[in-house]
Amino acid sequence: MRRTLLTVAVLSTVLAACGSPLGRDMPECSVDVSNTMILQVQSVPSAAYAACVNGLKSGWQYEHAEIDSSSSVFWLDSDRMGEPFITIELLPSCDVGGATPADSGHQDVELFKDVVSETTVDIVLVPERPSQATTSQALEVLSLLRDTEIKDREVVVSVSTSDDTTANRIKDAAGSGAHVIVISIRDAEEGTLSLRIAGTKEEIEMDASDAADNRPSHLLRNLDDAIDEIEDAETEPSYVGNWYYVFEGGCVVYTFDAEGNGVATIESDIETALGLFDAEVLRDFARDLGYNI
Repeated sequence: MRRTLLTVAVLSTVLAACGSPLGRDMPECSVDVSNTMILQVQSVPSAAYAACVNGLKSGWQYEHAEIDSSSSVFWLDSDRMGEPFITIELLPSCDVGGATPADSGHQDVELFKDVVSETTVDIVLVPERPSQATTSQALEVLSLLRDTEIKDREVVVSVSTSDDTTANRIKDAAGSGAHVIVISIRDAEEGTLSLRIAGTKEEIEMDASDAADNRPSHLLRNLDDAIDEIEDAETEPSYVGNWYYVFEGGCVVYTFDAEGNGVATIESDIETALGLFDAEVLRDFARDLGYNI
């Protein structure tokens, strides 16, 4: 992963010519220094970097900054993921808690992530054993679910193939947070299946509706019913939590609260859209203009 850490030798834009209300102009990662960028380093004078924007995707919008004597913050809105879907805050220090270290792409910046990403729908197929018929039907269901999406979330399907008892395999699959489709020997004979919705103990039987139909149509019809039940239980894809960029004298925190179409690529999109600007360059520029910083 490669973030933008911008150091500029010569800055030619005059602060007074920015033309935007205080804190309203977008802090761009460019040679054009905005008043918001200067105010950021004034608010956290110890920070080695300030937060900036490389460019926004279509449908994204910058919201004005709020800056005080110890922090600065701005927001991004999205027509697909919420308003706002991310908050960007510069602070003198961060408590990353149990966040997981990640690669910031730079030696003098550490990155930690603490997020919950819900971009897939997990389904585990549990064929009753010992039966070649139940395993065969599970593989058929697996094939039918390939390339399926539910609520704009990719469906990830696996088949439980351990030698453990059927009851234990159902328990393990449910404990993983997945929806569980159980195929008993009777199901294999009658073209039916049972569904256990994630987070519940209720099992829903999906019966073949017309014994005169052939088995694949029973299976497809019942599977469609199961997908409808899962869709009713699922939410839109979401990405919630924090990224912490920690460096000398401060940190930048991204706080995500995103839901909807667009979440699947949010990490790479944010890496492209946002960056960090060398705060010492901003301080030198402000001092040259006579600001006490």
